[in-house]
Amino acid sequence: PLDPVADIRLVRNGELQAEPVVRLSANLERDSGIFGLAVDPDFATNHYFYVWYAAGPGAPSAPANGATVNRLVRLTLDPDTGG
Repeated sequence: PLDPVADIRLVRNGELQAEPVVRLSANLERDSGIFGLAVDPDFATNHYFYVWYAAGPGAPSAPANGATVNRLVRLTLDPDTGG
């Protein structure tokens, strides 16, 4: 079976882009998944955004017992490609 994923997609010029800019291995059961997304106050120059989510068992460095782990990650968006 495939690992559950949570996709983050970009809206460019008012149009939702088909391809995700980020695909996270996430626990999507009950009150899990993506909890929050924030854009850095200096996003125009550093292109950072932050995602708080529940990482699923297939995520890198997930616990061996398959437990869900909440993560806060800083990611960088390439403004030219949207990736």
